Amino acid sequence: MPLGPIAWLPVDCLGQLENLLKNNNLPVEDVVECGENFCGIFDGDRLVAAGGLEPAGNFGLLRSVVVQPQYREVVRTLLAQGVCQARAGQWEQAERTLLRSYQLDPTNPVT
Repeated sequence: MPLGPIAWLPVDCLGQLENLLKNNNLPVEDVVECGENFCGIFDGDRLVAAGGLEPAGNFGLLRSVVVQPQYREVVRTLLAQGVCQARAGQWEQAERTLLRSYQLDPTNPVT
């Protein structure tokens, strides 16, 4: 499935962000105030993954990170593909594939 790159969420996508967070039992109380600090991944025009950083001085606090359940399996598939590519000596492809796996689910301890 062709997913878009990670991009900052436009203001008109805050409703999708709120729904994605709610559907995964994550807090949504201040999404409107902090929405510009979220980035996401789209499948077409549908938000399928998102995460945010809240500015705190010179640092950023990690906000909710969420991936639609049906896209979580993609991470495992990409991980396996990346390992196979590495074992075959296809280092550049492996790096891209493993990076994509990490981008989709940075909380996965395997990625």
